[in-house]
Amino acid sequence: MKKNRKSMRKGCTAAVLAFSILFLRTEKPQAYMTSAPAAIENHVSTAELKITLTEPHWDETKAAHMLPGSTVEKDPIVTNISETDAWIFLEVHVPCREIAVVDETTRRKKERSRTELFSFAASEEWELVERRETESETVYVYGCRQIVKPGKKTAALFTSVRIVNYLEGELSAEETLQMQIIARAIQSSCCEKGSGLKEIYAKL
Repeated sequence: MKKNRKSMRKGCTAAVLAFSILFLRTEKPQAYMTSAPAAIENHVSTAELKITLTEPHWDETKAAHMLPGSTVEKDPIVTNISETDAWIFLEVHVPCREIAVVDETTRRKKERSRTELFSFAASEEWELVERRETESETVYVYGCRQIVKPGKKTAALFTSVRIVNYLEGELSAEETLQMQIIARAIQSSCCEKGSGLKEIYAKL
């Protein structure tokens, strides 16, 4: 899945790219996961900003049969392949459903409630900029705490993803669940010195 967008404000260049993590349901309580990375080139006026989004430790074979409560390696990293400094952000779209899950402490069934189907632990090198909810998903926006120089990479936002400990039958066997990750970048020169990540993200 690919998304290409362009954003220009006061001569600034912004780049956006996306890839999706797909969790495919079967009749058995297992999930199949694949990913489709994509990179874009964004050209405007006098500047060029290019980024790539990769997952070095992703192994599709290890994610072939995800059981409830299991974890798989996922490590989204953004590389600045342009010739200008950039602020980089990652948006993680976590699907939600009204389902019953197993209580991690008591091991008993919990009442149905709005539940995020996947979870992760963000690195301290990323700052949570925004969290918003819709009926079908929760969106987490993280900003890299440091400017990313040309040719340099961010730290991985997280190193693994865990699927919720759901009960058999709570998720439809016909539904394809998608956890989308979108990377955004903007030239550092477009932001005033001392600007916070929330303020910078608002320019995108």
